[in-house]
Amino acid sequence: MEIVSLLTISCILIAFVVLFFLLPQKLLSYSIETSFINKIFSNIIYASLVVILAGNLLPRFNLFNWLTLILCYFIWPTLYWTGKNLKQLNSLLRTYLINKYLQLLDLLEFDNLSKAFNQYLVDKKQIFFSLLKKYIIKIDFSNPLSILSIVFFAITITFIVTLNLSQPLENLRLPFTESYQTLLQSWQILLGTINSKEIILLPSIVAAISTLAATDPLQTARFFSPILLCLFTFLLGATVWRMTGYKSIGLIAIYFLGTNIFYWPKDNSFNKNHLSESLLDIIYSTFQQALSQPLFGGENVLACVFLLLAINFWNELVKEGRGVNFKKTLANTLISLTLIGLSSPLLLLPAFLTMIVLVLLPSIGLLILSVSLITLILFVEINQARFSTVLDLKFVLPIAITLFCTAFCQFLVYYIKFMANRYGELIVIVLAVATTVSFLPKQPRFQYLEYNISAKKTLQITQQFPKKQWLVVAPVEQLAISYGYGWYEDLATFVNKYQEEVKDAQFNFSYPLDIFIFVEKKPFVIFDQEPKYVPFSTLNDLTYKNYRSPAGRASLEQQAITLCENYRQLHPEVKVYYEDDVLRIYFIPKKDR
Repeated sequence: MEIVSLLTISCILIAFVVLFFLLPQKLLSYSIETSFINKIFSNIIYASLVVILAGNLLPRFNLFNWLTLILCYFIWPTLYWTGKNLKQLNSLLRTYLINKYLQLLDLLEFDNLSKAFNQYLVDKKQIFFSLLKKYIIKIDFSNPLSILSIVFFAITITFIVTLNLSQPLENLRLPFTESYQTLLQSWQILLGTINSKEIILLPSIVAAISTLAATDPLQTARFFSPILLCLFTFLLGATVWRMTGYKSIGLIAIYFLGTNIFYWPKDNSFNKNHLSESLLDIIYSTFQQALSQPLFGGENVLACVFLLLAINFWNELVKEGRGVNFKKTLANTLISLTLIGLSSPLLLLPAFLTMIVLVLLPSIGLLILSVSLITLILFVEINQARFSTVLDLKFVLPIAITLFCTAFCQFLVYYIKFMANRYGELIVIVLAVATTVSFLPKQPRFQYLEYNISAKKTLQITQQFPKKQWLVVAPVEQLAISYGYGWYEDLATFVNKYQEEVKDAQFNFSYPLDIFIFVEKKPFVIFDQEPKYVPFSTLNDLTYKNYRSPAGRASLEQQAITLCENYRQLHPEVKVYYEDDVLRIYFIPKKDR
C-alpha cells in the first residue's frame, strides 16, 4: 500500500466531506426537531444539486474552478437571507462587515490569530467528543442485541472497507468502460470543452472533487467509486431501518450489500441470442450477468442514491405530516425525484409506486420497492430493443435483491416476536449471518480493459513531459487518461495509416511532437474466450473489433509491432521508452531536437 495512494485518497475524502457534508451543514438552516440523519440526507441532496448544476453550466463559460464552485453553494442561502432581511439589508450588512473587520484587526494587532485557530480546533474537538458521549450513553450495554449489533457493525465495516478499497489501491487502471467515459467527461468539465447536450451527473461530481482536492481526475475517478459505494451501502441501511423501524434489519442490509453476498463470479462467456431464448432463459441470463459482476459505484449506484433519498424524504413526510420541516422535506423530495429523472427516468416508476404504498400501507413499502425494482429490471431486459439507450439497469439487481431479503427479514421479525418478543431481532441477525456466512469473503473480480502498467506509464508521461508537446498512440483507454495533458491518436487508425509507408526509408512522421506508441507484446485479454453470441451491431463496432475481441486485438498488436520495428530499423533516433514482459513503448522524438 503506497503512501502516495493513501495521501491521495485522504485528499479526495476530505474534499468529498467538505462538499457534501460540511459546506451544506454550515449554510443550511435546520430546526431543533431535525434529526441527525435528516440533516445528512438534506446535505447530500443540496450538495448534489449544486455540484451537478455547476458542472453543467459553469464549464460552458470557462468558469468552473474550486472558487466558483464554492460560491455556488452560497446562492440559495444568500437569496433566502436577502428576501428575509430585505428592508434592513443595508444596516445589517454594514454592521456585519464592521464587526468582522474589527475582529480581524484585533487578531492581527495582538497576535491572536494562531491562538484563535487553536481555540477553534479545541472547541470542535469538545463538540465531537460531547456528541460521541451522548450517543454512547444511549446504548444499552445490558441488552445482548446492542452488544451483538456493535460487534456485527464493526466486522461489516471492516469487510466493506477492505473489499472496496483493495482494488483501487492496487490498480491505477479503471474497472469499466463507464469509468473511462466518466473520466473523459470530467476532464472536459475542468477544461471547459464539454459539448454534451445532456445533463451529466457523475462526471460533475468527480470534476468538483478533483478541483477542490487539487488531484488528477484519474485519481478521483479511481477512488471515488468505492467511496460512493460505501456511502450508498450506509444509505441503504438507514433507509431500511427507517422504513421498517428496526435498526437490526438496517444492519443486515449493510451486511448483505457491503460484503458482496450477492456476487457470484461465473463464466462470462454465457451469452445467448435473446431472440431465441425462452422467458426463463432471459431471466436466468439477466441474473447471471448481473450477479457475476461486482457492484460498482457508477451511474447506476448514483441513480439509486437519489432513489433512496426520495423514498426517505417522502417517508418522513408521511410520518410527520405538515410539521415544522414540511416545506423543506417536500422540496428535498422534489429535488431527489428530479435527479432520478435526470440520471435514470425508469427508476421513477418504482419510486412513485413505493411512495403511494407508503401512504396507504407503510408496512409493505420495502417489499413493494424491492419487487417493483426487480420487475422493472426484468421487463427492460426482456424488451431490450425498446430500451437500448437506457442506463443498463440489470446491474442494480444486487441492490433490489438486498431490499427483497431485508423485506423478508422484516416479516420474519414480526412473526418471531410473537414467540420471543425480546430476542426477535437478535434471532433474525443470527439467522441472516448463519445462512450467508459460507459466501464470505469475496474479492471482486473486475473486468479490466488494459494492463495496469499502461495506465501507470501514461500518467507518468503526463507528469514528466511538457503539456501539449507529445502524442500518445495507444488503445482507446489512454484517451481519457492523457486528455488535457497531451494529444492522442487511436492505435488502429495509426497502424492502418502508416503500416505501408514506414517501409520507405525516406518516410518520416509529420507530427511536430514527441510520439509514444504503446504496443502490447502479450495482447491484453478482457475475457478468456470470445462470447458465443455477439450482436451484429457490436461486431461492426471498431472498438470491439480492435480492442475487445481477443483475436482482433492480437492481430492489431502484431501489426503495430511490425510497423514500429520497420520504422526503427531505418531511423536510429527511435528509442524504447519502456519495456517489460507485456508492454513496449516506443519513443520517437520530434525532429527539432
